Amino acid sequence: MNRSCIPSSPRVSPSCSNKRLTELGKLAEQLPRVSIQTHISQNRKEVEEATRRFDC
Repeated sequence: MNRSCIPSSPRVSPSCSNKRLTELGKLAEQLPRVSIQTHISQNRKEVEEATRRFDC
């Protein structure tokens, strides 16, 4: 049987609270077959914010 895969997709990571991202990480660990995807950034400002926030 073929099934569709519908990922959980928070908008962009800078718009998500740390709590939401942590909960999504826990969900990914508990349900490894559930896909979770997001855009880390969509423009230069978001790249700078993500770099600071996620220490990368």
